[in-house]
Amino acid sequence: MRAQVVLVEDGRVLMVRLQRPGKSFWVLPGGAIESGETPQEAAVREVREETGLEVAIDRLLFVEEPRTVGGVHIRSPRHTFLARKVGGRLTPLYDEVAEVAWLPPKWDAYDVSTEDTMRRVRRALGQGEG
Repeated sequence: MRAQVVLVEDGRVLMVRLQRPGKSFWVLPGGAIESGETPQEAAVREVREETGLEVAIDRLLFVEEPRTVGGVHIRSPRHTFLARKVGGRLTPLYDEVAEVAWLPPKWDAYDVSTEDTMRRVRRALGQGEG
């Protein structure tokens, strides 16, 4: 399972650009839920590890089911939380995190899987399909 976080500032959402061999893509900050962790604990830890920010979880926005979107296989549920920044300094901390940035919730540079997730985010935040 994966836990990920939506942080909104001035109408923009915090995203991380992952760099993998032969590809680069934007995703919400987050990662795997470790043994003994709740999804909320994993979300807070992953944001800190990827971006340097400390966050507090406000609420669960949705849980994405396993599926295939545009050739991307989502193999396990993904818990997506709305959070707020409570400290830290924004900086990419993992080697595979090429960049962290505040981006628009709808943007042509997102791949089809991330756009699908962001459509769900917009809906959960009451922004419609936007």
